[in-house]
Amino acid sequence: MIFYIIAFVLVLYSFFDFKKSFFLYLGFKLFLNQNVSLVSLPGIPTLTLDLVLTWFYFILLVTLKKDYQKSTDSFPLKNPMIMLLVSYFFSALFGISPFLAEIANYVKFIADSIIIIWMIWQVVESEDDFSFIMNYFVWLFAFSILYAFYEYIISANPLISYEQTLNYDTSKVVDNLYSADGIRGYRVQSIFYHAIGAGMNWALFFFWLVSYQIKKMSRFSFFKIIVAIGCVICCFMTKCRSSYIFLAIISLGLIDFKSKRFYKFLPVLFLGICIILPFVSQYQDLLKTMVSVDAINSYNAGSSIDMRMKQFSSAMNLLIQRPLFGYGLKFLDYLSNSDTVQLLGLESVWLNVLTKLGMLGALSYLVKLIYDVVIIPKKYSLNWLVFLGAAYWITYTFSSVPGFSIHLFYLIMFYYIKTSKVYQNKKASLRVNQLFFKEGKIIYRRKI
Repeated sequence: MIFYIIAFVLVLYSFFDFKKSFFLYLGFKLFLNQNVSLVSLPGIPTLTLDLVLTWFYFILLVTLKKDYQKSTDSFPLKNPMIMLLVSYFFSALFGISPFLAEIANYVKFIADSIIIIWMIWQVVESEDDFSFIMNYFVWLFAFSILYAFYEYIISANPLISYEQTLNYDTSKVVDNLYSADGIRGYRVQSIFYHAIGAGMNWALFFFWLVSYQIKKMSRFSFFKIIVAIGCVICCFMTKCRSSYIFLAIISLGLIDFKSKRFYKFLPVLFLGICIILPFVSQYQDLLKTMVSVDAINSYNAGSSIDMRMKQFSSAMNLLIQRPLFGYGLKFLDYLSNSDTVQLLGLESVWLNVLTKLGMLGALSYLVKLIYDVVIIPKKYSLNWLVFLGAAYWITYTFSSVPGFSIHLFYLIMFYYIKTSKVYQNKKASLRVNQLFFKEGKIIYRRKI
């Protein structure tokens, strides 16, 4: 009931202060998943609270022309997003699943992967906007850290268990909780949908919090130091190699030996390492599996290289039969053969794309990868931002990323774009040219 009450309050608040309500929703979205549903009945697609709220804010933004400071530059992901829209549409249209099921997933994809990202670009614009969101998210992640330690102690997650009761069709309930009896022991996920996504979200926010403080040249408060350290510790408590890889790559973006700000941060970094090491040492066997094939076999840590090669071989066999548009998003519910069995959990973005979306989908995702890793960092002269995009795409290539908050990823990317010199210079140029004259008199003032 608490989720629905919060949603109702946010909806009401949006009519008084659209921007603040939308900012609050971005944080609330971290708690939501497909188990938190409004309609969940056998035979019809599930209507989740997350989906309804995203479409609500979009409709409110577009139809009521809410007053907000629009983005200065055009949406930087416009081209890859259009390609993805087309690819997913044709996959839904020509997939082997019933059209209603495919269209329902298409609508969900648009909301989760396009609309929410576009709205963040359009609405979150000023330094004050990002400052409000940062302070808000610090408290949210502080709560997630405290809850993660509580979850670890009791080896149970009451919040996630409660969310599962909100999916009224028990056949659709998704249970991602791990047992303490597993090979790796209990794996925390806190408020998030899955342990993998939880670890990546903590690593992502650690990166933003630290880089945000370095960029603003402000001192770390004791509270923010604890939150940053807590994010790293919780990342390791998920016991997911995908999260470790993501943390390692994204942390490279914090290193800048040419910057004096980086050296001012080193004492805090040293303190953090001293605090984190005792927690990390207990995961040394799992860490070895990231660099040793023998360690993977002895530790039995997830998918082996041989298993992954079989998955890709099966995916290619399926691709040959439907090369252009793939089988559709829900094809595994309607197709079962020796190849689909070998796919297992489709533990790579490319396994998903090749089988579900075909070559058109693969091309669309490849273009999006290039935008995230090459074009956007180059366009805004943010070369170090390569590590942010690379961390996501490398991790997503070698593993599935359930529960990863893609809206948080792009919120952080857009923060650095909109505070870059390139973007700010363009914004200043528009301000200079906002007055239009005729015969020496101002005839129009452009509102920015």
